[in-house]
Amino acid sequence: MYTLHSDINKRTVRVRGKIMPRKKRLGDLLLAAGVIRQEDLDKALAVQAGSDRRLGYLLINMDIISEKDLQSVLSEQLGIPIIDIHGTFNKEIKNLLPRYLCKKYNVIPLALADHNLLTIAMVDPSDHEAVTLIERYTGKVLQPCLASHSDIDSAIARYIPWSPRDLFNRQNGWKLTGAAVLLALALTILMVVQYNSDRARARFGTKQVTKTAVLYQHHDLILKFERSGKITLSGHGAHARGSYSITFNSLDSLKQFIKNKRNDLSLEQQKWINWVLGNQTQST
Repeated sequence: MYTLHSDINKRTVRVRGKIMPRKKRLGDLLLAAGVIRQEDLDKALAVQAGSDRRLGYLLINMDIISEKDLQSVLSEQLGIPIIDIHGTFNKEIKNLLPRYLCKKYNVIPLALADHNLLTIAMVDPSDHEAVTLIERYTGKVLQPCLASHSDIDSAIARYIPWSPRDLFNRQNGWKLTGAAVLLALALTILMVVQYNSDRARARFGTKQVTKTAVLYQHHDLILKFERSGKITLSGHGAHARGSYSITFNSLDSLKQFIKNKRNDLSLEQQKWINWVLGNQTQST
C-alpha cells in the first residue's frame, strides 16, 4: 500500500516516495506568463467561491484578461492548438454532451476518433475538474483544443440541441421553478380577471359600443342610446303583462316613463336602469 501526501501550498505531490509534478491550474499558468497579478487572481477566486462559474469566464468578465490573451497563454503554456469550431464540428455527436454541461464547463464536443478519443473545444483545457467529469460522463478520452468563450457559446446555441437532460438538472432547476411560478401567477391573474368579469356581468349585464350606438342589456331589458340622441327601451318588465319597444327623444322623457312604470319593474330592474342612466350620463 502506498501513501499519498499533498500540500496546497506546494507544487508537488508525493506518491510512493516519488516527487510528482503537480498539474498547473489556470491561475498558475497566467501568473507564470505575467498577464495577471496575484491580487487580481485572488479577487477572481473570491468571487468564484461557492459558485459553478469557471475561473476563465470570471477573469474575462471582470476585465482582468482578454479572451485573446487567455487563449494565447494557454496555447503556449499547454502546447494546445486554437481550433476553428465551425470547421471541425461533427453533427453526429451533437447529442453526446447535454447543453447544460457544455455551458457549465465552457466546452463543446467536436469529433470522435479511433481509440475512443473525443476532440473537445474548451476555454480552459487546464480545468481538470471539467476534463474528469466529462470523461466520466461520456466514457471517452478527451483530447482538448482551445477556443474562445464567445465562439463556444455561439456554437452551443447553434449545434447542441435541447434535451430532457437540460430541463431536469439542478443547474436549470431554478429556471423551471421560475417558469412555474410565472405560469401560476399568470393563471391566477387570468382567473381573477375572469371572476371579476363574470361578477360585473351578473351585476351590470353587458355593454356593447358600436359606431352608431351604445347598447346595455340585463334583467330582460335592453337600453339603446343612439349617437343621434334617440333612446330605445325594449324588453319585458318583471310585473308587466307585455313587452316594451319604445323610442324616446330625450333622457328626461325616458326617466319620466320609468317613473310612471316603476310598478311594472322589479327592484333589480329599477336599480339597473338607474345605474345605466348614471353610467351613460358620465360617458357623454
